[in-house]
Amino acid sequence: MARDGWPKNEKIFDNAAALVFYMDGRGGHPVVAKDKDGDRMDRIQKHLDRGAGWVNLHYAVDYLPQHGKTVLGWMGGYYEPNYSINPHWDANIRSLPMHEITRGVKPFTLRDEWYYGMRFAEEKQGLTPILQAL
Repeated sequence: MARDGWPKNEKIFDNAAALVFYMDGRGGHPVVAKDKDGDRMDRIQKHLDRGAGWVNLHYAVDYLPQHGKTVLGWMGGYYEPNYSINPHWDANIRSLPMHEITRGVKPFTLRDEWYYGMRFAEEKQGLTPILQAL
């Protein structure tokens, strides 16, 4: 695990089964930065090509449109400024699909900062919606 920004030693990624990012996004997104070793997105792509999983949590899903095509290929959707919105509201989850991660989960209502109006890939193949509310 790396804390407080981008890992000082990227070898931490070499044998990782999944790369999980919980950080700020948008223009200051550490994933999209270029550094002395070049383009981080190119280096991330190599790990995904070898089969590593890709997870973005909270603001880490917030990317600028110029990174959108790459990110759509990685995770099927992202939060795009001036397109997506993220108000706090009560989501009433009335039903859940049959899926490994919903086993034993009952419908619920939860007040949270929900991201919606996400930019999703046009081709929805491989994308499984889990939570949906109006």
